[in-house]
Amino acid sequence: MNADIITNTTYPHGTVEGFQEGCNTAHCPADVSCKTVFTRFNGDYAFRRQINAGMTPAEIVAAEQEQAQEAAQADLRAKRARPGVRAGASQGRHHRLPRSSPRKSPGHDQLRGMREHRAHHP
Repeated sequence: MNADIITNTTYPHGTVEGFQEGCNTAHCPADVSCKTVFTRFNGDYAFRRQINAGMTPAEIVAAEQEQAQEAAQADLRAKRARPGVRAGASQGRHHRLPRSSPRKSPGHDQLRGMREHRAHHP
């Protein structure tokens, strides 16, 4: 890509046409580069439908970021709403066996169950 493409104000930056006509590096001055638009247009059917419906790439990316942020906030609220578990806290990884119980290796009962199953179903 040459400097004329970058500085030309009439060049279709941020479009599939912009990429096909030579703007194919990271120096694209658009909010969403021509290369990104081209790649998503050819590999993401939902993105292609939205572009064909008249949305701009910047509008699509802004909507996706908003949806991702809302989903992350909803996930965090759901974690915080669970009784007894803090967001990001360990959920029973470091449990201790009671002193009265025999010390078994993890999976002992599962292994015994598999052996019994094989004995009954040869």
